[in-house]
Amino acid sequence: MSKSITLKDASGQSFFSCVPIHESGIIKCTWIGNLMEIAPAKEAAMSIVRLLEATGYTKVIDDNRLGSGPWPDFMDWLRTDWINALLKTNLKSYAHVVSTDTSAKQPAYEIFNQTILNVDFVTFGSYDMAMNWLDEN
Repeated sequence: MSKSITLKDASGQSFFSCVPIHESGIIKCTWIGNLMEIAPAKEAAMSIVRLLEATGYTKVIDDNRLGSGPWPDFMDWLRTDWINALLKTNLKSYAHVVSTDTSAKQPAYEIFNQTILNVDFVTFGSYDMAMNWLDEN
């Protein structure tokens, strides 16, 4: 079984975790805190790809309600390197959970829907709604 991943920032604080939910076949990712460095954010995003590859799972729930970071610069990298890496996995459904006051919703939606046409990508304001959607897809 694939193991979970927890990443810490330069100060030693956990900012990201990624856990395979074996009974559901879902990769659950959680961002926590204000991460201002792009390199750890890239490492976290690539850990999603690595777990998808290792497990063969096709679903991700990416909970960003408690996280923030250098997203304008990070988005450019997501559109190229990360998307290309995701396209090599079996990803079919991606639930992005954001807080209602976040600015991450629109850029993430645009990245997926403009570049990955064979993946169902939906943004949610509720974790439970996102999990229900993944269970149905």
